[in-house]
Formats: sequence, C-alpha cells, structure tokens
Amino acid sequence: RAPSAGPAEASPEGAAAAADLLGAVKVMDNAPLEGSEHHAKAAAARKQAGNYIGEAESLSNWAVARAAARDWAGARKQVEQAIQTLSPESRIHPDDAEGMRRWRKMLINQGILLARSGETLAATQILEKARGVGRGQGAEEDEGSILYNTAVTAVLEAANADSSVIAAQVKLAEERLEESLRLMRQVGDRRGEAGVLHAQGALSFKRGLTAQAQAHWEAAVLLSRTLGDDALARDCLRCLQATSLRLGDAFRAAQCAAEVGTLHPSAAPRAAAARLEVQLDALMRQGGGPRAAALHVALGDCYMETEPSVAVDHYQKALLMRRREGDSTGEALCYGRLGDMLQAEGSGEAAVKAYKVATDKLGDLRGGGGAGDRQQRRRYLAGARLLGGLGAALVGLRRYKDALGPLRRCVQLADSASDQGSAFEARNRLGVALFRAGETAEAIDVLRQGVGGPDLGLKDAPDRVVAVASLVSTLENVEKYQATLRLVALQENNLKVLHESGDPAGEAACHFALGVAFANLRRPGRAQASFAACRRLR
Repeated sequence: RAPSAGPAEASPEGAAAAADLLGAVKVMDNAPLEGSEHHAKAAAARKQAGNYIGEAESLSNWAVARAAARDWAGARKQVEQAIQTLSPESRIHPDDAEGMRRWRKMLINQGILLARSGETLAATQILEKARGVGRGQGAEEDEGSILYNTAVTAVLEAANADSSVIAAQVKLAEERLEESLRLMRQVGDRRGEAGVLHAQGALSFKRGLTAQAQAHWEAAVLLSRTLGDDALARDCLRCLQATSLRLGDAFRAAQCAAEVGTLHPSAAPRAAAARLEVQLDALMRQGGGPRAAALHVALGDCYMETEPSVAVDHYQKALLMRRREGDSTGEALCYGRLGDMLQAEGSGEAAVKAYKVATDKLGDLRGGGGAGDRQQRRRYLAGARLLGGLGAALVGLRRYKDALGPLRRCVQLADSASDQGSAFEARNRLGVALFRAGETAEAIDVLRQGVGGPDLGLKDAPDRVVAVASLVSTLENVEKYQATLRLVALQENNLKVLHESGDPAGEAACHFALGVAFANLRRPGRAQASFAACRRLR
C-alpha cells in the first residue's frame, strides 16, 4: 500500500506554517530579504485558503522581516495590510479577546514603524488607538509597551519641533515613561523594565542631565545582563560611554568601549565566521550573486583582527565581484575596509591613501535622486563611512586642518541619510579637529550637537558636562586607548604566526611592541612579561 502523505504535504496550512517558520529562521540568520520571500508565500497561501487570522500573522511576520532589512516603507505596508485583514470592523468580534490581542499588537507595530519613518503625529495617534483597544481586557503588559513607545515618539517629535512644543513633548515623555516603568514592574516584565530605563536615560541625556542619565543606564545595564540580553546591554554601555565622555571620565569611557567589544556578536569571530562560511558555500553552489560579495566582506570583518591576511583575501574577492557587477559603491567600501586595516595597524599615511582611493571610486555625491532614493542613500552612507575614516586617519596624524573638509562632508552625508550614529561620531571627531585647529567657538557648537550637549562651554557645568578642553582631551584619550587595544589584538596574532614559522627575531619585536602597548594601557604586569620575553629571545 502506498504510504500516506504527511501533514505538511496534505495541508496547505502546514506548508504555509513551514514557510513562516523558515522565514523567521532566515531573519534570525541575518538574511531578512530571503525571510521576506518565505513570509510572502505563507501570506499568499493563507489568503487563498481563507485563513484570515493566519494571513494577518504572516503579513505581520513579513513586516518584521522588511524592518530587519531597514525597508521601513515596505514594513509599514505589510503591517497596514495585516491590520486591515484582522480589523474588528471586518473580521473580529469585540468580545474575541485573542483576536483583539493580535490586532492590538499589530497596531503597536504600526505605531513603531510610523515613528521610525518620521511620522510622529500619526504614530502617537495609532499608539493611543492601541491603548484604547487594550483597556478592559487585562492588557497591562501591552499597556506598558504602548506607553513606552508613545514616550519615545514624543521625544522624536520634540527633536523635530520648534521650542514652543518641545517642553510639552518632553513632559509627556517623562510621564509616560514613569507610568510604563510602573506597569512593567507590576506585571514582572523585566525586559520591558530595562528598555524603559534605557529610554529614561536617553531622555535625561538629551536634556543635559548627564549624571541622571548615567544612573538610569547603569541600572539598565545591570538588569539587561541579568536577563542575558546582550543587545540591550551593548546599547546601554555605548550610552554610558557617552555619559563618561561628557563628564570627562576617560577611564570609564574606555572601559565601556572594551565591554561593548566583549558582548558584540563578532567577539567570537571563529563561530561567526563558521556560520558565514556555510552560507557562502551554499550561495556559491547556486551561482553566487550580490549577496556573495556581502558575505565575503562580513568574513573579512570577522578575520580583520585575528587573521589579517585571510581578511584581505575576502575583501579582495568582494572587491572583484562588485567590480564585475558594476557596483562602484560596494567596490569603494571594499577599499575602505583596507583603509580600516591599515589604520588599525598604525599605518596612518597608508590608510589616508587607501581612503582617498575609496572616495575617488565612489565619485561625486552631489547628484542623483536624493536621500529618499534607496541607491542614493546607500551611496550617502558609504560616503559618510569613508570620509569619516579619512578624517579619523588625518586627526590621528595631527593634520587637523586637513581633516576638517572630509569630516564636515561626512556630517552632511550622514545627516542626509538620517544616520544619526555616524553623524554623532563625525561631529565628535570634527569638534576635536576644530578645537586643535584653533576654531574653539565652532568646536563648541559642533560638540553640542555631539557628545557635549546643550551646556558645553569654556567652563565645567557640574553633573552635566566638563569644559570643552577637557572633553576634547577625553575624546582623544579614549581614541588612543581603543587604537592600542586593536594594536594589541593584531600583535598577538602576529606573535602566533611568527612562533609557528620559527622567527625568533620577529617574535622579539612583537613582544617589545606588546610591552609598549600594555604600558600605555597601564597594565604593568603584562608589559613586564612582554619585555622579559623580548629579552629572552634577543
């Protein structure tokens, strides 16, 4: 007798569920575009089968995948379709608690995506609508999430508003965050509690209340580590680094930067590289394509500090692939990665040359379809990254006046592409270059938009910010500390290679360089051991 078909073969719903599951796996595996394709198939299959609840779930999952790919417009479209599919007016009876819960979640997602797209007023209205849906159904956990997102939206609106409405929006944000924190604690949502503490720190930092922000973020770091939430812990540590810089505490800022490194997914480069190698191998068997070049770049990033020669090989393969595809932006970014490696090795002049080659490959960034055009935005982001690297290399060489042009352009491009992180870092570097070039007034203005905050000036403002001269020195010291850590990682890798190849003179030179580096890091025990190893080999 012929064997009976399995449940997934017999049921269209089984196939749709499998497609949704595969899509979620792809998103978790950092392949959101592939994940989107699977969720789209699941949504279409469920629509054909008349399963409107399942269709809405698949559309919502599709929105998550598109958001992971930073396709905010596409994500919004999918969420809006999911809401329309599941809305009480067309499908759900108001007494259907589970259906209403699903609809409320989708409204929350829609509000978040509207805020991400800059439509803060519409986002607030949708979140308030979601809050109304949740009332009377014991949805305290959702209520806390809604209040939290409404508060964050209020902060975003204040950032884009004139002075007459900023105070009202900030007050609304403070009230909503306090209420959200109370509800999160009431229902025992500790992850949500950590998120609210993080947002409270951000609001305090924005207002210049640096010591208060530091207290919120310290609490958020402690809680996120207890929960094993490395992503949130990284975000909070980066924020704590900023508060430490603003308060002139170079040691704590450097310590936060080092802790971020240990929590980053690339902190286990061999494991990350193994996963990427599997993906690349599978992709190459299918003929490669643009994603193969992206995987080569990611593999280069994994090996940059541990095995530089392997990293260079991956970057060169990516460069050739992108050249064949006519992708000048991708090709320029590959040259930029080589500049990053030279900068990490301490070869500043060579790094400057590499970044200049990269920016030349990128071409003129003044034309095109504007920042709203996807390809042009990619070029703006690439330009900001490369010019930021060039500016940093010139600052490292103390060529402050030469650094001003690239860093100013970097800020413009990052702002045009709405890349707040890159713009923040570029303003900090530009502020240092301006101050060292003797342009103190402009340096203060620029740093106020970066790490300095609204109270930055020629004198200290207790619990808010140190004087501009101290802030610049702190930024420089942290940059030196991080550069020294990168140099240590590189020299330790070189030491292994030289030992295996039987080169005692090279080993001795490496030990000496490590001794100097550890002395600069104020690790006398490690420095003494390295110098002793150098003497033995010589």
